[in-house]
Amino acid sequence: MRKAKLIGLGWVGLLLIIGFVVYRVVGDSPTAPPTGQKVVLLAPPPGNVQAASSGTQANRTTPARASIELKPLVPVPGAKPPVHPPPPPPPLPKPPSGWYLQVAAYYGMASAKPLVQKMRQAGFETWLSPTVYHERRFIRIWIGPYKTRRSAYPHMARITALAGASPFWVEVGGSHAH
Repeated sequence: MRKAKLIGLGWVGLLLIIGFVVYRVVGDSPTAPPTGQKVVLLAPPPGNVQAASSGTQANRTTPARASIELKPLVPVPGAKPPVHPPPPPPPLPKPPSGWYLQVAAYYGMASAKPLVQKMRQAGFETWLSPTVYHERRFIRIWIGPYKTRRSAYPHMARITALAGASPFWVEVGGSHAH
């Protein structure tokens, strides 16, 4: 048993030594080109580029590194200045306290508008509530407010039919009666 352990440790040590030797030989040299191809060292491009020395000229195996001098841009006559993004929309009004039915949530206001218009045309008071969920912005569509959850029950079938999905309850503000 002891002999087997020693043999195993010997193999591990041998593999470590071989791995280290391969790393030292291959790790320090540039990768060799495929067979039949040769390496061509290119001079740095002309202009305002200066070559940085990396060792003696006789031992150089890699091309010279170049550093580029950055100069400020000169304005072009007749060019239009960059367009700034439009200012953010004004904040949405805060809904009053009460119970709401959330009928949908959309990624943006443009996607939410058709359902909002549909609900308002059907006579429902509609509120928009922005939120962030999993680092994405959403616009939630709420119907209400209702003083109690029970006071919304007669409207739920119609709201579900118009929204095309089952709404769920959201409470805004203090505690309300069920």
